[in-house]
Amino acid sequence: MTANPEERRFRIAMVVACAFPANHGTPAAIREICETLVQMGHEIHIITYPLFEDHIPLDPRVRLHRPLPARCDIIPVGPSLRRVGYDLLLPWTLLQVVRRYRCQVIHVHNYEGLMVGILGKMFTGKPLIYNAINTMGDELPSYGVIRPQFLAVGLARLLDRFPPRAADHVIANTLELKDFLVKQGVAPERITPVPTAIDASFFAQGDRGRVRRRYHLGDRPVVIYTGTFDFFQGLELLLQAFGEVKGRIPDAALLLLGSTVMPEHRRSLEAQARELGIIEDVIFAEAPFGELPDYLAAADVGVVARPISKGMPVKILNGLLTLLSK
Repeated sequence: MTANPEERRFRIAMVVACAFPANHGTPAAIREICETLVQMGHEIHIITYPLFEDHIPLDPRVRLHRPLPARCDIIPVGPSLRRVGYDLLLPWTLLQVVRRYRCQVIHVHNYEGLMVGILGKMFTGKPLIYNAINTMGDELPSYGVIRPQFLAVGLARLLDRFPPRAADHVIANTLELKDFLVKQGVAPERITPVPTAIDASFFAQGDRGRVRRRYHLGDRPVVIYTGTFDFFQGLELLLQAFGEVKGRIPDAALLLLGSTVMPEHRRSLEAQARELGIIEDVIFAEAPFGELPDYLAAADVGVVARPISKGMPVKILNGLLTLLSK
């Protein structure tokens, strides 16, 4: 007996606790997940911040629900009072969406989204799916927002250990992350490893010459980093390493392509580059999402400088697909 295809379609309330859509790893991956799900026939309702970045395409079938009127703006990665304010507004929006659209599943991203989803599960009884891509132990202490440091470490351990257990099921994007969650007390049968996936065709269209002409790079060897400039990304280590590279390959250039870049992060990196004597060979750039394939195609080496990550940074997949398309 063949199952009715309609029985496999769900109305999903998806909590995205960040600006959306936005031009960096997590919201970019979520956007592609949502678009794939609506193509499969599922009904997707995204509960998110009232912030977004302009000129990022989104399938019109993905429905957005915000607690306040939308405005084009960015917000830094990591904890802040502004983010806390938005997080406190999301539970009520989630409850309204679940009840109005009769959503059958709550699917959450980020630890803030998980906390919102737990409240949603308590008040609606809907099953909760947590999409795990990182750990707080890897990131929270690096933001430098919570002082003294041991408080940030202790809070990170609590967040890693208890909230994921409240989910009915967890999607982990690497086997390493699954093993970590099992050690935190999540039952193995409630975790499914699902590697992050992206649209391969998008990265097959990069124009190598366009970016090289823009920055007068000619045939110079180019190392590229793409993503945020937050401290946990390890860009200080990257600059130190590039200083060593310059000693062996004098004409090498380092291209730092940022998204949602905070001025203080850029100033810190520029100051370090000056101290190392490599500022003339480090290019700081920002570009719309649609130009990302051009930048990746222009580079000879792509780097992920983060020293610790149990998840899979999306920039790794972007770089690999660009390499395969050459």
